[in-house]
Amino acid sequence: MRVICSLFVLLFALSATLLAQRADRAAITGVVSDPSGSNVPGATVRIRNDDTGVETALTTNTAGAYTSPSLVLGTYAVTVEMPGFKTAVRSGIVLSGGLVVRQDFALELGTVSERVEVSAQTEVMNATQADVTRSRTEIPCFAAASSVRG
Repeated sequence: MRVICSLFVLLFALSATLLAQRADRAAITGVVSDPSGSNVPGATVRIRNDDTGVETALTTNTAGAYTSPSLVLGTYAVTVEMPGFKTAVRSGIVLSGGLVVRQDFALELGTVSERVEVSAQTEVMNATQADVTRSRTEIPCFAAASSVRG
């Protein structure tokens, strides 16, 4: 039983170290769809850091999904373009450490020269990672060990 508790503590310490390494980066992910709700593969997604001007270009996969590489923390704008649809822009996306921010786009039919822009502060919410924090006064394996003895 003592070995299991030691392994648990070691695993917890290692996971905390790994999570701390991600604290200076974040990512943006999402799905691009058309007005009927069908996914749009092959759309061009450009993610631009408003502070530095650095732009990352991506293409949606066959499921219409995109995921950025790790991005420096800051404020970003995402632009989605696809022939036959209006260009969609979402700005004011604030990335905080370790988060994966989801930004889905529903493209509207139109010419490429038309543009739909949404400027709004996004609420920071981590919808892709279910991290739960609890505090306990006893370690569960010690409580289980004492109930077996008694």
